[in-house]
Amino acid sequence: MLVVIIFAALLLRIFNIGHVLAWDEAWNVHSIVDAATGNTSDVFFKNFWRHPPLYLGCGILVEMLSGASRFGLAYVMEFISLTFSIILLFLVFLCAKDWFGDIAALASSFAFAVMPAARIFDTWIKQESMTLVFCLLYLLFFFRKKYIVAGLCLGVALLTKEICVFIPVGLFLFLIISRSFGKLKEFSEGIAVAVVISAWWYLFFASSTGQFIDFFFGKHESAKVFWAPWYLFWRRLPQDFGWIILVFAGIGLLSIIWRLKARGIKREGELEEVDYGLLMAIIFFVVYLVMTVSYGKPPWLAYSAFPFFAILAGFGFSLVLNALTCFRIHFVVVVLVLTLALSIIVGYNSFMMGADVTFSGGLVVKRASEYVNKEIGEKGKIMLSAFDVSPVLFFYLKNYSPGGMVTLERNIEPESAMRIYSKYNIFLLDKGTTPIEAANLISVLRPSFLLVRYRPGYRGKNATYLAVSFASLIKPKKIGSIWLFDLRDYYGGDNR
Repeated sequence: MLVVIIFAALLLRIFNIGHVLAWDEAWNVHSIVDAATGNTSDVFFKNFWRHPPLYLGCGILVEMLSGASRFGLAYVMEFISLTFSIILLFLVFLCAKDWFGDIAALASSFAFAVMPAARIFDTWIKQESMTLVFCLLYLLFFFRKKYIVAGLCLGVALLTKEICVFIPVGLFLFLIISRSFGKLKEFSEGIAVAVVISAWWYLFFASSTGQFIDFFFGKHESAKVFWAPWYLFWRRLPQDFGWIILVFAGIGLLSIIWRLKARGIKREGELEEVDYGLLMAIIFFVVYLVMTVSYGKPPWLAYSAFPFFAILAGFGFSLVLNALTCFRIHFVVVVLVLTLALSIIVGYNSFMMGADVTFSGGLVVKRASEYVNKEIGEKGKIMLSAFDVSPVLFFYLKNYSPGGMVTLERNIEPESAMRIYSKYNIFLLDKGTTPIEAANLISVLRPSFLLVRYRPGYRGKNATYLAVSFASLIKPKKIGSIWLFDLRDYYGGDNR
């Protein structure tokens, strides 16, 4: 049965391979290519230092061995993420089997397989699925009393992405709330091992630890992009998990509360399934409470809670099934069919339009890139404001390659401009460049297109000023908020 669930999970995810990349995904691909090709001075490489190195390190190894294009690399990285998600599904099964039994294990793995949000994010070129694999290994080995191995797994998780801290925090709270004070020594040993393994990254290489705090409090500019009301993730529970999974998780949670009320928090002897259920609930609420109070709310942050919510749902399903005295097969078939049907109808683009405020902009950028590609191919030259630099744009532009982009001096002499900049395909206008200065640079460097993102709410920004100014001379091709000015007639030539 587990093999069938894994096969279903693959089918539900495989068609998302090749999806339109989000900002972070495209940035990760650029960072990998830059690192593998030695272009560490490229503008996108600095992203490598934002998160621990294991996931991107896998990509760098793939790129160095294969020399794939960034498009081919993107496909490979999506397959890597998908592979880790299937491993994660198997670990959901193992954990649920250890803690709640066979029925809950199969139900939990099925819940994760069909969970709409998990289906979408499992092919993202991000660290989430890989991180959660080592997080579940940490818990699995901890409760199998392999504390040093658990610490090793947590250390690897810390070298994959920082979101793993939710899990030891949740475990610590569980040990305190359940008064399992005798386990604190073993817990501390595991944490010590994890710190020894991962401290080198955070002490000597990580560049963005402070940015996470700024993002949480809304001081980082990207946090403003992802601002949302406090209730966003709670409101999205039906869309992210699906109604049937949500109902069964609710049943599991209510059962935990009822049993703890009857038994009391403190227990005698070994952990019971209600205790493991309490742990699942604590981790889920830790993740969601942090997201509730965080100023910025990127949609993928919820991924840290997905495996634990799936296990809660599997536990709830097992309780209902065990309580039935008849029609059990009918019940299972109805639940399977309804859950699968409600999951299948959730398409990638429709889900992302509701989940990610930046997704519609990514679609526009991809369309603009495809238009430019059709017009000028791989060797044409374009100009844009540095304000409009986007990893998604440069992922899809065929004329971009690492090291092929340069920021222009505003008042450089024409002869010097030709000598210094002629080898580049992409020219960036300084954010303070005036329309007259831009026109002078265009007449010297002769790019085929000027690309400007028009933002009516940013009238003071030079990018918008450029758009308005050039629109009086050349009618732009408008693709969403992006204005493309075909300059080939402007200077009487065709620079393809």
